[in-house]
Amino acid sequence: MPSKEAHEQFELRSNARNEHPHPVRQPLTKRILAHRILSWTTLILAIISYILTVIYAWHPELVSHNTLFGGSPSRALQVLAILSMIANWLLAATISQSFDLTWGMLLARSVGLCLLSGLALQPGTSLDGHVEIICKWHHGGFQPRAWSTFKIISMTIIPILGIVILRDVEAVPLFYQKTNESVARGYSIGPFNATLATLLQPLSDGVFGTRFKDFLSDTDLVIDVSTAADRKGCSNAHRNDTKLPCRSRFFIPGGIEQFAPQLLVDERFSGSDDVQPVLAKNLRGYHLEFQESGSVVFDQQKDCIRQGYKLGAYQLCLKDVGAHQMATHMTPCPKSFAASMACMSNTTWPLDKGWGTTLSTYSRQADVTYNGLNGTIMAHKFPNSTLTPVDIAASELLQVFKVLFSPADPNSTYGSFLDRLEIVANKPVEPLTVWQYFEGLAELSETDTRVDRRAMIGLQSLLAIPIYHCQAKDFIELRQLLLAQVNNSAIFETLGRDIINLFPIVEPDTDIYPAFMRYTLQVGHGSLIAYIALACVTLSLCLVANATASITAVGKTFRHMGPFPLLTQICDCEIMDGNGRSVPLEHFREMEAGQRLSMASHMHSKLAGRNAQVIPAGPEIPGNRIE
Repeated sequence: MPSKEAHEQFELRSNARNEHPHPVRQPLTKRILAHRILSWTTLILAIISYILTVIYAWHPELVSHNTLFGGSPSRALQVLAILSMIANWLLAATISQSFDLTWGMLLARSVGLCLLSGLALQPGTSLDGHVEIICKWHHGGFQPRAWSTFKIISMTIIPILGIVILRDVEAVPLFYQKTNESVARGYSIGPFNATLATLLQPLSDGVFGTRFKDFLSDTDLVIDVSTAADRKGCSNAHRNDTKLPCRSRFFIPGGIEQFAPQLLVDERFSGSDDVQPVLAKNLRGYHLEFQESGSVVFDQQKDCIRQGYKLGAYQLCLKDVGAHQMATHMTPCPKSFAASMACMSNTTWPLDKGWGTTLSTYSRQADVTYNGLNGTIMAHKFPNSTLTPVDIAASELLQVFKVLFSPADPNSTYGSFLDRLEIVANKPVEPLTVWQYFEGLAELSETDTRVDRRAMIGLQSLLAIPIYHCQAKDFIELRQLLLAQVNNSAIFETLGRDIINLFPIVEPDTDIYPAFMRYTLQVGHGSLIAYIALACVTLSLCLVANATASITAVGKTFRHMGPFPLLTQICDCEIMDGNGRSVPLEHFREMEAGQRLSMASHMHSKLAGRNAQVIPAGPEIPGNRIE
């Protein structure tokens, strides 16, 4: 054991050190904590993470071309999920630090902090503790309940952000141009040519077919570009709302039927996949706008034609009603007249109800991606919103229907050609198919008005088919085939140059490029705006807490305290009652659990001797004890 003399000498040296302390330089970790560098770093990283998450959610196509980000739908979704997870983790750390800073600054005030509010702010208080502070009766007043409510909200904001950003997300294919060299030249939609109806007449039954009503619903050929407001006006709930008209808008591009064979033999066109995307750049097409209308008055002799047979017919009326706009009306022959074989002779039935619509025709360009294997549309992009009006006279379109559904003229050059090919100049039966469809809907509409919408779509499709097919591009392939064989076979004697010259000449005008498919995300704008708003509010509050802790007097007073609130409460604080008297911890140990919350609402916690604690010293060795 040390002697008494050695013990006295040790006490003297200890007292000397206490009277003249040497300046101690704080370690790097304490200096970082003292200057809030970690708090600011976490906050800045959280802000950056949320910015990256929002940028990716708003414009995922910026990185979708890379296989790592857009190689599959799951990868595109995983990128957003990972960014959101990192941002939420950093936000959780930032929120925790902000509450610690807030608690410390309130504690560093001269009046201190209500002990119950301090319990609400400290990270150790669980959800049931916050619920007890909010719901149980005590003398703490509004502030402890407000802090507990705020703390519960902070617990839920993280999962809410994760749900909001992924609530309305869809992975969709995106296509990129593969090379700068085109693999073929394609054909855009050209001017409407009513004279081509004569060449198309032998094929009328095949062109319209039994599914003529579905032409505008065929996503392989037509793109529905109707807006949400357009569709709302067409809903059954707004059928009678004159302020919200029913509109439909469709884009019909040129297609790739005329050059698809060239793609299949090109070396840059791999045949190993089920989808072989090709990109048609600046492909011109028709933009058709329809609006339901039944108020136009037609001249039965000038604007209308009756087509069909005695046992089934319809009346189709077309009339110009404005610049680049025509009105149309369809009336099927009632079954009562069809049963008596009077559809073509009776003159009263065209006055029945029927269906009417207006049509406005425009042209526009788009970058359209097709599947080179079958010619179906896979994606489209409009470089701009410019619509160029197209002049299609109602009288021209009406004449086209008259030619298509009438027998070919055997006395014409083309009629004699058909006769030599033993193609009988019979009357197409398509009008009977058209009548059957619309008369069936007319009967159903008497009990269910919802079928009127089906009839309207059928009428719009009926109008669009001849506009789409009366194009020079539809005959170019047949012309090329005939010209290649006319000098080497007997077909020359049958056809002759004058017959071949009936087929129009048109040059390709669209570059076709090989493409590759990636996946991108479509995030609902409503979800994205809600996500941005929630994140901005939360990060702004955290920014206020960090800034206040860095520049205000109470924040600077609290700088010396470490990152452990419990140790700060035990070592650097004292609890005062309402009269300013210090309350020892033993006083709480003597109470029951239910009494402590009520007692805490009467007390305040404040720094003890904070002026002496500005520069913390390391742990001291007691001067009266020698190990």
